Parts: sequence; C-alpha cells; structure tokens
Amino acid sequence: MRYTGSYTDGRTAARQEVLIEPGRTALRLYRPDGSLLDEWPFTGLLAAEEVYGDGPARLRHRAHGEATLSLPTAALLRQLAAQGGPRLGGHPWLHPTLGTAVVALVLAALLLAAVAWGLPRLLAPLAAWVPASWSEVLGERVETQLAAVHPVCSGAAGQRALDALAQRLASHATLAVPLRVRVLRDDGVNAFALPGGRIVVLRGLLREAHDPDAVAGVLAHEIAHEVYRHPLQGLIRSAGTRLLLGALVGSHSSMESIAGRFAQSLVLFSYSRADEAAADALGVRLLNAADIRGQPLAALLERLSALHGKDRAPALLSTHPLTAERIAAIRAEAHGKGPALDSAQWRALRHICE
Repeated sequence: MRYTGSYTDGRTAARQEVLIEPGRTALRLYRPDGSLLDEWPFTGLLAAEEVYGDGPARLRHRAHGEATLSLPTAALLRQLAAQGGPRLGGHPWLHPTLGTAVVALVLAALLLAAVAWGLPRLLAPLAAWVPASWSEVLGERVETQLAAVHPVCSGAAGQRALDALAQRLASHATLAVPLRVRVLRDDGVNAFALPGGRIVVLRGLLREAHDPDAVAGVLAHEIAHEVYRHPLQGLIRSAGTRLLLGALVGSHSSMESIAGRFAQSLVLFSYSRADEAAADALGVRLLNAADIRGQPLAALLERLSALHGKDRAPALLSTHPLTAERIAAIRAEAHGKGPALDSAQWRALRHICE
C-alpha cells in the first residue's frame, strides 16, 4: 500500500509531493510520475515531533540530515508498527542521541543558573545551543497559532513565485534549517521571522509594496534575522525559564504554551538596534549576491516612515525600529541591478490570497 505525503530535502525551501511505500526494511519514496526518489531504512527513522492520535506526522532520518517527510495522518506509522517496524510516536528529544543529550544537559544547567541567580542575560545566548529540530517544532507551532487567526493564502502560482524568490535569497545565506515562507490573510504591513526557518509575510505588505524588489528586501532582512537566530533569542527571552525547561524534557503542553505566548507577543515584539543593523547589513548582502535591486526597500521604508503619527502607522516600523541612518546605509550598500520577479510572478504573488 502506498501513502501520500510531502518531502523536503533539507537544503532548499522546495516541497514536493511523494508516494510512500513501506517495504520490509525501508520506506521507498516515489515521485508522482512513479520514479524512485529515495529510500529511508527503518533503522535511523524517527519522528520529528510528537504524534497524537491520527496525526499528522513528520518524519526524519538520522542518515538524511534535515530532510523531512510529512504525512497527513499517522496511518503509515501504525502499519510500520504492525509489521514489526519502528514505533514512532514521540519527539527527538524523547529519543536523544548522545550529542543531543549533552546539549539538553547544558541547556538545563544554564536555565537553572538563570533561575537561581536571576541572570536574564544568560537566556538569549542559549539560542546557539538549541538544536535545529527543536526550533523547527516551535516555529511550526507558532505559525499554526498565527494561521488559526489569519489563514494562510493558498494561491499556487503566487506560492511558487514566493518560494523561488526565497530560495534565490537563501542560497546565499547559511541557514541551519530549510526556509519556509507563507503569506497570511492579514492587512498589516509587516513580515516576521519565526524560529526554525519560518517566515510569515502579511498580505498588507504585498499591497503596500510598489514592486517585488521591495518585498525581496523585506524577505532578505527576515532571512538575515533567521541566520542570526534572532527570533529564537526573542522567544527564549519571552517564554520564561519554567516553560523552556518543560519543553526541554518533551512536554507537549509547554511547547504549545511557548508557541502561543510567542505568537501573541509578535504584535509587540521588536528587535534591538544592534539586531536590526546586523539584519540590514546581511539582508543587503543577500540582495547584492542575488543581483536584486535594494533601492526599492529603502524607498518603501521611507514611505512607511512618513506615515508615523497618521491613522495608518505601519506595523513594520513598530516591530522593526527604523532610523534615517538605517535607510542611508541600505542606499549606500545596495548595488544589485536585476528584478526580484518577472511581471507574471509579481502579479501571481500579489494575488496569492484571492
């Protein structure tokens, strides 16, 4: 019996539909045209997150890096267990390798130190120790919380254009996890980087931007935040040590509580000036490397800045504090010459929510 699912290779943002056939010792992954894509031996197969009831489920393999296999239900997992295969119903933190166990102990020790000594400055640096799989689960759940209020826009052509642009920029960045970008039906003029390589663009930004180069500039800026793990640092600061300790030992309720709190705080969350300057600099370098014009980003920021004090004060500037020096630096450093998207792609992206 074959099951339907989706596959990401862990190196790009591209997601492809697959057919999954369980054999005697491995899962065989087939493309829709019937050609074999890959084989995942049962040995080394693990659940990328907790699985409850009938799913959905997301799988990883120790020999395949950050590649993921997403299933709409847990039916395949039940068949594997019935055939004597692995029983996958937990989260990687519940079945750690020696390396992740050591990381967990270090994180726990630092968190306890922060609690005991009242040293909040210990918290943000923990982001560098958090495994990619842990941050991916949190990012996915934050996105789910946001999408429950503002649904994801599902225009296929627009999503293809957005994925192509995201990958074009991300190919010049060093990311620990695959990038995933979604547009939400929200008229706020904003975009957010979430933990785990997830970026959310609000519909209002697409409406306010005059061209795709400005959107590319915002996207490059958010990718830069993810490279520096700024979203995860913010989550760690906002979540509190008690919740983080619960999540660290695999508590589903703690993970959900952290995700919910972070999703709610995004409307008030803002980065430090140092974080913004670092994201500006790297974001412009990504635009330059992709040969995308950066001047439209500066023009968008100037236009939004002029709205301060008016009825349409833009959310983008409240969550990403802006200064004239930042705009001047972007103008001085940007030297890309090409367009971010062609006219057909830009039209599809602007209509992704229709």
